Amino acid sequence: MNPPAAGVDLVRKRVEERTALADADAPSCIEADASAAEADANPAKPRWVTPLIEFIGTEEPEYDDSEDWIIRDFIPRGEPALLVGPAKSGKTWALLDLAIAVATGRHWLDGAQENTLGRPGRVQAVVLEDSPRRLKKRLWELCRARGIRPNEDPVLAAHLSITRAPLRLPDSRDERAFAAELKRWKPDVVLIDNLTRVMVGDQNKPEPAALFTKLWIQLCTDIGAAIVFLHHTGKLGDWKPGMSTRDAFDLIRGSSDFLAAARNAVVMFPIRAGDDEDTSGLQMSDVRIRGNLDLRRESLVLGFERTQGEAGRWSAQLRDCGEVSKVRAEIVARHKEAAAAKRKEEAAAENHRRRGIALDIIRREGSCSNADLATALGLKSAQSAAPILRAMLADGLVVHDSRRGYMFPDLDKGGTE
Repeated sequence: MNPPAAGVDLVRKRVEERTALADADAPSCIEADASAAEADANPAKPRWVTPLIEFIGTEEPEYDDSEDWIIRDFIPRGEPALLVGPAKSGKTWALLDLAIAVATGRHWLDGAQENTLGRPGRVQAVVLEDSPRRLKKRLWELCRARGIRPNEDPVLAAHLSITRAPLRLPDSRDERAFAAELKRWKPDVVLIDNLTRVMVGDQNKPEPAALFTKLWIQLCTDIGAAIVFLHHTGKLGDWKPGMSTRDAFDLIRGSSDFLAAARNAVVMFPIRAGDDEDTSGLQMSDVRIRGNLDLRRESLVLGFERTQGEAGRWSAQLRDCGEVSKVRAEIVARHKEAAAAKRKEEAAAENHRRRGIALDIIRREGSCSNADLATALGLKSAQSAAPILRAMLADGLVVHDSRRGYMFPDLDKGGTE
């Protein structure tokens, strides 16, 4: 069905009116040429095409990479980073101890890991995993080992902020408010425990992970701070002597975007010497480090120990226990020594038991032959019992009669061992 002629004419009229207005507003060819000439004479500063000298400068950079780090090999300066491990690997203890080291301007692990800031740095810790009481206890114990009181040290108080306020990222309201607070306070490091509690969306799916890591990187740039997330691995289990090493970075939970976004990643998992290890003493974690920056160390063994003072107060200290290969070799050697000692102890106990049975037979029967002892011990042949009786003879516990076998040297004494 064709529209009425009047309607078509009205539409055509409106189009002609708008075209005429647009032509009136449009510059003439002469005016357009003049505008182009003016743009050529005063070009905007290029965003991409810039002279090499503006980028490279006039001096070669120093080889000292201190400006790349805050705590060397662990916290990069102004970059995203990960601290990863299974439960009970010491992640939260490490996070708090790193926070204290940066906030007080000290090296970490008694100087083993350099603090390159050269001054106390501001640290914002968002700890969502532990209860307030547990968190306060840990902070007190770590500070006590350093000889400071967290409620009285002015440097620590001025440079360390700890909160348990919930945070969700990416979330438009939270990310704006979080970024605004951090820009005002200007921290050097932001430590967040942990990624799972903060991230919005499924960490195993590419799209939510990509949105999260994009915001993570952008926050580091906007704030000018390193943002370190604690995160979990899959179930690694504890390393024990005889167990082969595994690439723990392949077991970081969730999307591969997390590891790709981090400029530095640290994975730690527990080391146990054996099932009977005394967990109240020194505990150790195997620490592996990987990233895009130059590393002086790619692995170490992190030791953790709690000690109780005279007043009943606990101190907690983390320390560098050395290189992984050396510590593992020492553990294996100690494990072998302990196993050998245990076997020796068990053999002595078994020998004592067998001698006791032989003495009981002599008391009861007056004598004991190899066959008698073999039957009592459930051995397959009489010759298997011969070494036991010969050893008792050498020790003077029994005498040997060619007809009767082994007997007590003095029947009145009844034989004792």
